[in-house]
Order: sequence, then C-alpha cells, then structure tokens
Amino acid sequence: MKIYLAGPMRYCTTTEITEWRNLVKYNLKNFEFFDPSLKTKHKSSVKRDLYMIKKSDIVVANCWKDSVGTSMEIIHSFFNFKVVIVICKEINISSWIEEHCHFIFETIEEFLSFMWSNHYDL
Repeated sequence: MKIYLAGPMRYCTTTEITEWRNLVKYNLKNFEFFDPSLKTKHKSSVKRDLYMIKKSDIVVANCWKDSVGTSMEIIHSFFNFKVVIVICKEINISSWIEEHCHFIFETIEEFLSFMWSNHYDL
C-alpha cells in the first residue's frame, strides 16, 4: 500500500515539515510513501503532488496548523476515492475537514496505534 503524507510546509521550519513524516515512515516500514516535502526537479509541485495522490491508497493529513494546500489535498483525495486520515489536535476542527475524511485522530501515536491494531503494518 502507498501512503501520501500531506501537511503544512509553507512558513514552517524543516523540523516541523519532516519530523512527523519521518516518525510515520519509521513506524510503518512496510508501506511505500509519497512525501511531498522531498524536493524534486519537477516543474510544478501542485502537479507532482496530485500525481502522488493519484498513485496513493491512503492520504494522511497532519493538520497541526491551517494550510490551504493541505485542505486542497484532503478534498482532492476524498473525491478521488482515497482513504483520508486526518491528524488534528484541534477541538473545533473545520466541518469541511470532518466531512471529507474517513478517520480523525488527535495524535500521530493514535494514528499509528490504529494502523498497527488493524494490521496495516504487515
């Protein structure tokens, strides 16, 4: 299975961009990951990201802060029949996000626990 890792990148530090993604990749080693934070020479990052979403089975969106790009990726993924998983600590999560995802977890650890308990790590 292939997982696309969506999350804020604009105006974020390298640590904010990569730390959670590396944690997920480390703990779910049997998956192939599409990580938009890895730079490529592709002409358009939007086209590249849409292509990676198209090739993914699951989209995990870490919504630790507002991000237009991440919101667009969630809605695009939902309407392209991807399993959309959102990680968000916010109590008042946007109804747009709630309506366009399949699962919501407050922490990365809860998400990983869900994946392990459902044998998605095999």
